[in-house]
Amino acid sequence: MSGFVFGGLIDIDAYDLLCFAEWVRLQYPYLWRDFDRIRRGVA
Repeated sequence: MSGFVFGGLIDIDAYDLLCFAEWVRLQYPYLWRDFDRIRRGVA
C-alpha cells in the first residue's frame, strides 16, 4: 500500500485498491453486509 500511503490519491493502482479493500474488509466485516443491504434497498 505504499502508493496509497505516500502517493496520496494520485498514485493509486489496482494493487493498492485491493490491499485497501482487504484491510477494510478485515477491520469492518459488518460494513460489507450493511453495504449489500443498502445497495439492494436502493437498486
